[in-house]
Amino acid sequence: MFGLFSVGHLDAPLPKQRLFVGLLTAVAAIGLVVSGWALERACRTPDADQDQKHDT
Repeated sequence: MFGLFSVGHLDAPLPKQRLFVGLLTAVAAIGLVVSGWALERACRTPDADQDQKHDT
C-alpha cells in the first residue's frame, strides 16, 4: 500500500529507501509465512484413525 502511495515521489533518496525497505519487509514476511506453514506440515502427527486402519 505504501509502495503505491510513494511511486510518484521516488525522485528523492528517502522515499526510494522507504520503498525498498517496505518491499524487502513484505518479501521477508511472505518467506516467514511459507516456512512456518512448511514447518507446521512437517511436525504433524498421524491421526489415531489412520493408525487403526494400518493395524488391521
